[in-house]
Amino acid sequence: MLDGILGRGFTAKCKSLIKLTNRRIDVIRRKRRATEKFLKKDIADLLLNGLDINAYGRACG
Repeated sequence: MLDGILGRGFTAKCKSLIKLTNRRIDVIRRKRRATEKFLKKDIADLLLNGLDINAYGRACG
């Protein structure tokens, strides 16, 4: 579709940049999920140990 309008070089560059951007977004999402998982476990451990005030502080930021 874009080949006819903008030429093949532009389309190829866009495709490669889109793939690169998608990889970067995937890495960021994985990092965020890992951080969330760690923080949830940390808050759960605080609650199990009876440190409700500390857990509340962690949850509120």
